[in-house]
Amino acid sequence: MTTQTTRPVESNAAEARTATFTAKATTPGRRTELSPTVTHVQSTVWQCNCITIRRPDHAVVIDSCWNSHDIEAVRDSIGGTTTTLLITHADIDHVCSVGFFPDAHVVMSPEGAARLADGSASRDLAVEGAKWGLDLRPNLRVDQVVGPDERFTVGDLHVSTVGARGHAFDGLGLFIEEEGLFAVGDYLMKSQHPMVWWSLTEARRSTERLLAAVGRFDPRWVVPGHGPILTPQEAIAVGEADLTYLEEVERVADEAHHAGVSPREWHLAVESVPVPRPCAPDIEMLSPRLLNVAATFRDRGVDGELTWTLNMA
Repeated sequence: MTTQTTRPVESNAAEARTATFTAKATTPGRRTELSPTVTHVQSTVWQCNCITIRRPDHAVVIDSCWNSHDIEAVRDSIGGTTTTLLITHADIDHVCSVGFFPDAHVVMSPEGAARLADGSASRDLAVEGAKWGLDLRPNLRVDQVVGPDERFTVGDLHVSTVGARGHAFDGLGLFIEEEGLFAVGDYLMKSQHPMVWWSLTEARRSTERLLAAVGRFDPRWVVPGHGPILTPQEAIAVGEADLTYLEEVERVADEAHHAGVSPREWHLAVESVPVPRPCAPDIEMLSPRLLNVAATFRDRGVDGELTWTLNMA
């Protein structure tokens, strides 16, 4: 899909709102000890979730926080312990810890590795980090590639994977068997409704897979990319509501496509679908429903014009 955009003139209120959000990027997040071996750090911006698992001779870090202070605190908390970084997907707020762990072993999906190889992930991290006034060291790399439906070991831990493409071009759910912890990337989020950067159809399918995996794994914790950590029952309720929304968006988009309406009419029809829950304000600034509209165009091979510019800061 070719999306043409123009940059609107920001009002003073919008500029003030942006300044408020940007200031939060240097505010330390919240640290919670989930168990003697598992620590949860949640950043102030976007409620990004980072998990640390400590073993006697090894540590695992899952995803990151959009705050260099939080990343450094995670790094310092595990000292010089041999470390593996498990990345659910290569969006900026999930890979930004990589440069802070030059000696860690980085594990990612094949599609995530491709985003690093073509330089797009590093470019996005450098550009967006600068907007927020953050030095996030966009020196990205991947040391091990794992696909969906695999089971591999990290020290004495066993990790099972679930395919989770759709929200982004890449994506993996990661179940840490010994800890009962299921990191699902940017799905099943209580703090926001679905937001799709790549394929809404694939996001729906991934939501279905992740919900099935919650039932199969019966985890102790379900850790989405953003927002509260969930019980399995909470995750299922969130996911079922998300599926209802995604299915209705697809139905409305199919009707618009078959009717041959204008991109603007298509846009308005999809945006009119009720969302399962509101987004936190600093997520809403990313125009999530507009991103979902663009994803429906892309899934159907339709060129549409959307008057919109994304500024993540």
